[in-house]
Amino acid sequence: MVAFAAAAMLLVSGCSSGSRVAAEEDEPLVAPPATWAEVETHDLSDRDVTPPVRQRVVRHDVPAILLESRADDGIVEEVQGFRVQVFSSIERNEALIMQDAVEDWIESLSDERRRELGLGNATSEAIARTVFASPYYRVRVGNFRTRNEAMALRDAMQRRFPQLLVVPDKVRVTRE
Repeated sequence: MVAFAAAAMLLVSGCSSGSRVAAEEDEPLVAPPATWAEVETHDLSDRDVTPPVRQRVVRHDVPAILLESRADDGIVEEVQGFRVQVFSSIERNEALIMQDAVEDWIESLSDERRRELGLGNATSEAIARTVFASPYYRVRVGNFRTRNEAMALRDAMQRRFPQLLVVPDKVRVTRE
């Protein structure tokens, strides 16, 4: 027991001494100074400097038609556009006879030629029409967004119907 007490006394006196024991860890690490020239000319050829390629998979609940901006495709809208005016008269019967002649001409075209002229999928009744604006009956053809589209039809009809005009009008077109 006396030996135990003596060992405890030595331990307590050693811990309470005022002298400090220096450890190797207390010395600061000093890096050698680097100049900008050393940094700029550092050779990275021994290191892999290409970033890793990561494949990201995005999952969501948005329908594909919205992502592809096709949500309004196929919607028929009425806009300020152009038509080709084939005939104008104060006589209703003359206008109806001319409308029949225009419809016959349109029906004689191939489907491909109709699409080229902008008369695509619509029926001739929807394309050729007689409109009345006092005192004239006018036969007009087409539903075109732009004047240039209407001009192509006018040029194709010019030989058969000589007095054609491209006129502004409210038209019904399908969004694409």
